[in-house]
Amino acid sequence: MSKGIPGLKGGDHIGFTVPDIEEATTFFVDVIGCSVLYDAGPFISDDDWMNKNLNVHPRSVIRKYRMLKCQNGPSFEIF
Repeated sequence: MSKGIPGLKGGDHIGFTVPDIEEATTFFVDVIGCSVLYDAGPFISDDDWMNKNLNVHPRSVIRKYRMLKCQNGPSFEIF
């Protein structure tokens, strides 16, 4: 039996802020049926990009983010 949500398709990627990246990865892999593509980070901005684009403090730091891919659907970015 394959993992994943039957018929899930469309979209490019969706970003999620999660409290625990490893726990979220387990959920997306075991429940949703995604596979891990890559990790990246840290991401730091010296201007107000973080506030304008993510609505967080301008000096916030994304220590690591992880990109996951669904079988026939969007990618999920978790950080």
